Amino acid sequence: MLIEALKDFAFENLVPVVVAGFLLVAMFIAASMWFPAAIPHLLKAVIGGFVFAVGIIYVSKCSFD
Repeated sequence: MLIEALKDFAFENLVPVVVAGFLLVAMFIAASMWFPAAIPHLLKAVIGGFVFAVGIIYVSKCSFD
């Protein structure tokens, strides 16, 4: 049952994850070509977004228990 739920989740969210990954890679390539000084700021934004997303997921899972 857990494996089926994980498969369903993966297939439902495959396109947004692939598109977001492509956009992140394109953003870092563009930044390194045109404005290399922006890379540390982009890394901070990506890490902050990841921490925020993990926090939201954690809070939402705790609220259903």
